[in-house]
Parts: sequence; structure tokens; C-alpha cells
Amino acid sequence: MVLMLDKLSKVLKRLKRHNDDDLFDQINYYYTSMLLLIFALLVSAKQYVGAPLQCWLPAFFTHSMEQYAEDYCWVKNTWFLNVHQQIPEHHANRSDAEIVYYQWTPFILFIQSVVCFLPCLFWLTVNKTGAFDLERIIKFARDTKNSSDANERQRLMKTVGYFIEDGLAQFRGRASLQTTLKSWRLPALYMLHKIFYCFNALFQIYLASHLLGIHDVYFGWSLFKRLSEGSNWETSGIFPRVTMCDFEVKMMGNVHRHTIQCVLVINMFNEKIFLFLWFWFASLFLASFVNFFYWVSLLACGNQRRFIKKHLRRRRGRDPCLPRKAIEEFAEQYLHADGVFLLRLLEKRAGSLIASLVIDALFNEFNDFQTNSIDENIRKGLQQQQNLSFPELIGLGKPIIVSFPDSDRRRDSGTTSLKVAPAPLPVDKFDQEHTSAV
Repeated sequence: MVLMLDKLSKVLKRLKRHNDDDLFDQINYYYTSMLLLIFALLVSAKQYVGAPLQCWLPAFFTHSMEQYAEDYCWVKNTWFLNVHQQIPEHHANRSDAEIVYYQWTPFILFIQSVVCFLPCLFWLTVNKTGAFDLERIIKFARDTKNSSDANERQRLMKTVGYFIEDGLAQFRGRASLQTTLKSWRLPALYMLHKIFYCFNALFQIYLASHLLGIHDVYFGWSLFKRLSEGSNWETSGIFPRVTMCDFEVKMMGNVHRHTIQCVLVINMFNEKIFLFLWFWFASLFLASFVNFFYWVSLLACGNQRRFIKKHLRRRRGRDPCLPRKAIEEFAEQYLHADGVFLLRLLEKRAGSLIASLVIDALFNEFNDFQTNSIDENIRKGLQQQQNLSFPELIGLGKPIIVSFPDSDRRRDSGTTSLKVAPAPLPVDKFDQEHTSAV
């Protein structure tokens, strides 16, 4: 018991919330796992500290015989008998009504808590292979929100911008189908892990019904309906309080068979715990299902542009330098799906104000990047013309067309035409021709 409590306490210390998810994810893997572990501790305390089973025994049983009978019936399974039924003579009928779960209830709850954490473990594993360090970025953003020092806030904001720019650099300058699909990898994996949470809630109900030997996934609703109708627990085979136990004792070479009646006090706890968990997981499935489609709508392309536009308008107002085309290029060609997804998570965890500041700073970087790209294209074009050979440049007296963009220094005309004379002859050829002419 002490060893089990020590292990559970270590698990509770390592179980913590993460920054790279939303509230519904935390309810699934953190709060639900904590709840299951607390229930496991309560049931374990009742089993190993209190008296989980007590039996009515014949008067001639001594104290040691009584202790032996109760321990034997606890280790060996008991079986349920309706109070209005007679004890069956055939042991096969008794084994069909055996109750096999009450010794294993703490382990069942512990297994359920581990299963609840598996989707989170999947998400923690795959998001570390993406372009962004989501955990660190959102942590710094939340620290920025909570910091009261202006210099510290500025330092943290620069750190957030550095990590985001480092991730966006992986998609920059590569407009292809492969890049587009790669940019959707992180949002797709996040949605997949939300689907896992939906299936996990349903699987938890099935797992509990199977391990409890009830074989009815609607056992929670059936039990609640019976209790609300005032049905007596003595007639129900779900978490019965009174059970029967068979055991044999060899005395003086003879085998004495005894059938005794026992009270499963632990089932009072099991009934309330698993009834609550059934409704908890049913509600969790509905909430996770709705949350999945909520995120699908958030990650739609139209909503991505509206999301960016909303935060830019919050910082810049009705800025005429915010045309629709610029916002579309910023969202689809600069941020990509991964970047918008990151900003959505950042808004959920750090607040709208921090998200607006980050988006405004990234938009400034986008404008600088666009300006530098135009200047770089102009420089490359002029450099290509300067690298032409002399005969190609002269063109035997043909006019040379040097193009200047309208946005450049030449505003009056798009091109300038220069007439260049033929190349002069070399000195030796000039002397020969001059001498022959004389």
C-alpha cells in the first residue's frame, strides 16, 4: 500500500499542464487524469485501510476462521444472488454471476488515467518535429503578459519574435505544393490529436464496462435511471452490496463446504465513482466533438484572413496600407498555415493583446521582406546586364534598351534608349588602312 501510494504521488508530481494546447485538451489529459488518480487513491485507502468486505458467519466460527473466510472471499470472487431467488444447487450457475472487479478497481482507475494521457503524449511527440517550438514560444508570450517590468516585456517579445521568425524562415522563398502541404502538417496533427480525445472518451466508457464485467456501455444511464425510479440496489446486479461466497475447509479428512453471505462495502464507493465517470466521459466526448469542429472553422482559409485582419485593425485602425491583397499574401505566403495556427494558440493562451502585438510586428517584418525582395530583384537584373560581353552589349551600333521600373528613379518613362556608335578599330589596323589610303 505504501509503495503504491509512493508511486502514485510521483505520477501526480510529473503530471502537469502544457502551453501548446487549449482548455479542452487540458480537461482531457490533465484534469481527467488527476480525477481518476484521486479516485484510485480513495478506493485503495478503503481497501487496504478499512474493511472492504464483511461476512455473516456461523456461530461456531472462531475469530481466526472468520478472518480466513473474509480474506478468502475477498481474494476469490463472490457472486451475486437476488434476494428473491433461491441459492442455485449447480456451481456453474453461481460462477456465471461472479463479481470479478472489486479487487482491481484501483488498477482499473489507474489504467484509465494512463489512457487519458496518451493523446497528449502523441501531440507532445509530433509537435517537437515541426517548424516551431510551440511550448517555448507560448511560455515566453505568457511571461510577457504577466511581467510588470517594461524592459523585461520588451526582451521577452523580442525572444518570441525570434522563435517565430526562425520557424517561418523554413517556408520562405519556396512556393510549391510540397511547401503548402508541409505548412499544414502541424495543424493537421493537432486536429488528429483532438480526434484521439473524442475516441478516448468513448473508449473509456467501453473499457470501464468491459473491465467491470457489466458488458453494457450504457450502464451509467441504466444505473441512474434505476436510482431515479427508486429501484432497490438489492435487485440490481450492477455494483451489488450483498453477495454470496463459497469456500471449502478440510477438517479431519473431510471436506466441509460453506456458502456465506457477505457485504461489499467497497461497492458503495465504486457505484458512485463509476456513475460519475460515465457521465463525465459522455460529457467529455460531446465537448471534445464540438471543440474539434470549432477548431476546423478557425483554421479555414477565410477565417485565417479575418483573424489577421482583426488584429491588424486593432493595432493600426483603418490604415489605408492594409489592402486585402496584402493581408492575403501575409497570411498565406508569409505566415502559412503553421504560422496562423501558432498565432491562434498564442491568442488562446496569452491573450488577444499579446497576439495583436506579435501579429503587428510580424506584419512589419513582412513589409520589410517584400521591400528587400524587390530591391534584390532589381539588383540582380542590373548585375546580369553588367555581366554581358562587350560585343553583346554594343550590338554593332544597335540601340541598347535599359529598363527602369516605374517605382525606381525614372518616373517619366518606363525605358530609356541610348544610341551607341560602332566600336573603334584597334591601332594597328587603323595604321594599315591609313597607309594604304595614302
